Amino acid sequence: MIQDAHLSLAMGAGRPGLKFSGRHFPKDIILQTVRWYVSYPLSYRMIEELMTE
Repeated sequence: MIQDAHLSLAMGAGRPGLKFSGRHFPKDIILQTVRWYVSYPLSYRMIEELMTE
């Protein structure tokens, strides 16, 4: 349940003006990595390795 709340915040639920301007990666990539980080017990390094594949 807690993870669902974090994911909905990350996905912009309740935040219609979620901005990604000035970021180094596209919005879809950022949201995907946040989804993985919240849903699974992954470290930042593991997520970085997943994204390089």
